[in-house]
Amino acid sequence: MPILHFRVTKAQETISISRNLHAQNFTFRRAVVTKVDQADYAGTYKGGVTLELSFLQGDEFVSNINTNNVLIPIDYEKRSNDVRFEFPLAAEDIRSAFTVKCYNYDRSVPLAFGAGAGELQYIDVYFSFTSLKETQNLY
Repeated sequence: MPILHFRVTKAQETISISRNLHAQNFTFRRAVVTKVDQADYAGTYKGGVTLELSFLQGDEFVSNINTNNVLIPIDYEKRSNDVRFEFPLAAEDIRSAFTVKCYNYDRSVPLAFGAGAGELQYIDVYFSFTSLKETQNLY
């Protein structure tokens, strides 16, 4: 089963991958959130990280706190959080370049990436999906 992996290093970033992926079933498997240190001095994260992925345009997530974004709970006292999921999704076509925006858990502030205390270094995101073929065989 193929894996889509990308690393986010900015609050808003265009991710480039080697090819387009056709619309199909994706499963969100894992997110690794790595910070500079264990600090969360200003209570910035409010319990986690929210990722807005441009290829999830449908109503994949419905929530009273956030709509259609991937929510990743983290323990702010840890420098690195390795969170495992089993979320099946029906993604739109994923182009070879797509946008990711990162916010705190309630989307009140974009997250800071860098080398400062309490800032994020990167977020690694992993999805499994059905096929690398150019077209999906529906029969």
